[in-house]
Amino acid sequence: MKEDWLAFGLWYRNNLSVRPDALIAMIGIQKEKFQFGYSFDFSLSNVSAYSYGSHEISLTFFFGELHRRLFNNAMVIPKM
Repeated sequence: MKEDWLAFGLWYRNNLSVRPDALIAMIGIQKEKFQFGYSFDFSLSNVSAYSYGSHEISLTFFFGELHRRLFNNAMVIPKM
């Protein structure tokens, strides 16, 4: 989902044998030239007894005309 400058989402991941693997939450700041994000993977599999999840920080830079077209065509949530 994208709301002007804020990007966030929630994903569910399973493996090939259709067992639950992870629940992933992401939040980030998005501008026309870059995106900064933080995500957390919470393990739902048997590995969760040994791992409390993982953190990820990302910094993405956008270059060129292709991104400008994609950014302008992104789904925009109507304001209330």
